[in-house]
Amino acid sequence: HLDPVLGWIDRRIPVVNADLITGLPGQNIGVVEADLRALMHDERINGISSYLLTPGAAPSLIAADLELGGTAYTVSSACTSSLHALMLGATLIETGLVDAAIVGGTEAPFAPGLMAGWDSIGVLSKTSCRPFAPDRDGTVLGEGAAMFVLESAHRIGHGAIATIAGYGATTGRGEVVTPDTAAETRAMRQALHAAGWSGEDVDYIESHGTGTWANDTSEADAIHATLGSGAAVWVPVGVLKSRIGHTLGAAGAFALAASLALARSPQWSGPEYEFDPALRLSPAGGQTIRPIDRSLVNAFGFGGANLTLAIRHGSGGN
Repeated sequence: HLDPVLGWIDRRIPVVNADLITGLPGQNIGVVEADLRALMHDERINGISSYLLTPGAAPSLIAADLELGGTAYTVSSACTSSLHALMLGATLIETGLVDAAIVGGTEAPFAPGLMAGWDSIGVLSKTSCRPFAPDRDGTVLGEGAAMFVLESAHRIGHGAIATIAGYGATTGRGEVVTPDTAAETRAMRQALHAAGWSGEDVDYIESHGTGTWANDTSEADAIHATLGSGAAVWVPVGVLKSRIGHTLGAAGAFALAASLALARSPQWSGPEYEFDPALRLSPAGGQTIRPIDRSLVNAFGFGGANLTLAIRHGSGGN
């Protein structure tokens, strides 16, 4: 509930909301299935179903409820949607078009049709989601929402939880569901370049880590190519999806939330398994890690949508 923060946010700000996978949010597929069930039983369907099927329905309804008055729209780029929303909000602030933006992602994929579609691709685990594990066998879908308030530096002063130091965005080549390691590497390198960091400056990475063999191998290779093999071996890598599953369009926002939480409280329970030694990565957690000042947050989605955020924790940065 955003009421507590509305006192210090200008109500004329844009809401940039990120949702899902094919241009229609997962919960919208649920709307379709509910209507079909109603029709099969000669029951009346929801009177505003046609509107709820549009990707922009959720942010516009929320903006109206909160009386924000700014622009409200959805970004749809598969599993990278919510980080694209953050990048867009940050860009609007950088260019001076707005002073603040509410950004993030939401996902509700537990509709039978959508679940069957994911199962047909062959990427769902038969056990549990274990990113970077030697016996990983797929992902598990998750549900939820994570939202953030972005403001310009002159507006918020020194009260920020963190600052966006830079970002990198690329599109991979090849098949829709096949990761492109080179494109993922470019996104990570662009983020480092925009932040003015070297690979050795990174204290933590919240990975995209889905638990699928191809995706995790590709991301591990991209981390080594970006940081250099020396830094890549010791930088702690977070695997939030092992705890909450893959929240698809909201995954990047949840990854950012995990990074912020770990920076504020370094005592973190790590994954309940070991990483694949062949990947040469170190899992975050299980011990007190060094203070986190700079972190990277990855989101690498279907269709080759790749985005990496460089985050400076605390109020340092611009």
